Parts: sequence; C-alpha cells; structure tokens
Amino acid sequence: MYIQNKLVAAFYKLSLGIIALYGFWVTLADFNLTAWRLFSTWALLIGAIYFCISALILALGIKREAGDTPCPMLEGMLIVAFITQAVAAISSTISDDYFPGIGGFAAVLVYYILPILTLLDWCLFNKKGLWRPMDPFYWLALPLAYAAMIILTANMLPSNTSLLYPVSFLDYNANGFWEMLTWLTFVGLLILIFGYIMILLDAFLGGIIAKHIVLPRIRTVTIEEEALTDETPIDSGSMETAMDNDLVSSEEVEIIEPDEIITAEPKTPRPEAANKQAKTYRAATERPKTATTPQKSSKDRKTTPKGKRKINDITRPQPKPKTK
Repeated sequence: MYIQNKLVAAFYKLSLGIIALYGFWVTLADFNLTAWRLFSTWALLIGAIYFCISALILALGIKREAGDTPCPMLEGMLIVAFITQAVAAISSTISDDYFPGIGGFAAVLVYYILPILTLLDWCLFNKKGLWRPMDPFYWLALPLAYAAMIILTANMLPSNTSLLYPVSFLDYNANGFWEMLTWLTFVGLLILIFGYIMILLDAFLGGIIAKHIVLPRIRTVTIEEEALTDETPIDSGSMETAMDNDLVSSEEVEIIEPDEIITAEPKTPRPEAANKQAKTYRAATERPKTATTPQKSSKDRKTTPKGKRKINDITRPQPKPKTK
C-alpha cells in the first residue's frame, strides 16, 4: 500500500530534506556553536542528509523500484526522533516550561509540520514490512548518544556556558544520579513503546501478520445422487443403455412377438402365466416399437440375479412353425 511513482516520491523526500536543512540553518544562526548541544540540531542534520540522498537515489536509480527506501531503519529512527521532539515541544508549551529551540515560523515548521510530513512519507511512499523487530532498540541510539554527549561534556565546559544542560533532568549534579536514571529509563520506555507500535503497524500493512494467522476453513462437499424410482418411465432407448451399464438385469427385459403368440400352438398355461402373456400381448400391439416392462425398485434391481438375455426383434419376420 504505497504510491508507486518514483518521481513523486523523490520530490516529496527532497522537500523533507529541504525543510530539515532549513531548520538546521536557522538553529545554527540562532545559537551559533552552542546549537550542537541541542537534540534538534543533530536530528535535523541527519534528516537533511538522509532525505536528500534518498531523493537522488530514487530519481537516478533505474533498477530501483518505487518504495525501495534506502536504509529503512534510519528512516524509522528519524520518525521517532522528530515525533519525540514534537512531544517535548508540545509538553513544554502546555506546562509553560522553557524549551530550548528556535521560534517563530521555523519552530512551527520544524517541531510540528516536519514530524507529520515524515510520518506521511513512510505511509504513502515506502514499502511496508521492511522494519525488523529489533529496530526500536536501534532507534534508541540517537537519543541515548545525545544524552551521553551532554552528560560527558558538561563538566568540561565553563559553568556559565549557555545550554549546558538543555534538558533539565540530565543535570545529575542538581537532581541526583538516580533521578536522572529514572527519567532516562522512562523516556526510553516511551520510545520503545511507540517504536513497537510502529513495528506492528508496519507488519500489519505489509501483510506479515496475516501470514501467521491461521483461520478455520470450512469445506463444503456436495453429493449428487440419482436413483431410479418406481415412477420413472423406461423406454427402449433408456432400457438398452441401462442394460449396457448393468443397471437392469436381463430377466427384466422380455419381448414376445405377436406372431409367435398367434401362430404358436395353444398350450394349457397356468392362470398366472396366461394373465402375464395377455398383458404382454396387449402392450406389444399398442406400442410395437417400445417395450414396457414391470418396474422394480433400485433395491430389487440390485438383488435380482442376472440370467440369460432374451430379446426378440419385433421388426424381423419370424418363421412360422410347421403344423402337422
């Protein structure tokens, strides 16, 4: 889920680089050399270099596809750094505390607009699923390195130096070592929580979570059964097909020629046989080309033993028996 247009992505990243470079230049102009003791100075410098190089790589890289961000871990670090800086600026404004940084339109552009634009750059122009589970710990590197630099260099500078402790809780001489360590742990946990929220969002949008979720599958089986019933009409064509498929036994098909019944010598059949022959003769005279047989259920057809097939062609003339 990203915009697959390299030129638009390159222009957007170049805009971010220009904004970061502008904020870095304003910070140096306002604080001179002491600007290096501000966290925003380092974040803006790294952001300006990273976004400008990324824009050039996307614009000039022929084989590189849209969304292939160089070093996704570094972009995640910049997102966390800019958002942390924005949270600090908003908290200082609400509590009326002193926040060391630039002011005016540049402050609005750097502390409020740039973090939102950086987050939108990841949402709109970057492939998802490129961050790793350990990346939030790497994102702590920039804040921890900055805190270490302030703590270690504070004792080497004169006490009247401006921005000696830009962040008040880093002054362990005034607040105590354990209080400083508590605040550092608290800020680090907040950064890790926000980082892993970003990791989960990246994995969800990249489809990584969906690959590890097994949903129950319902299998539907449709069984179609066609059975012959007692009400199913049977004609000669279907009868021959049924006999070929061994669905109807040979004893169920019996056609007796009318000539044979008329010219044959009269016998003294039993009453049951006489009734059967009369019904057969009546059916043959009414429909000479179609043989109707007594219908049986599918159960009876399966259990009826196969016998010798007796089929006489009604259209073929039969020789008359000789009479003495």
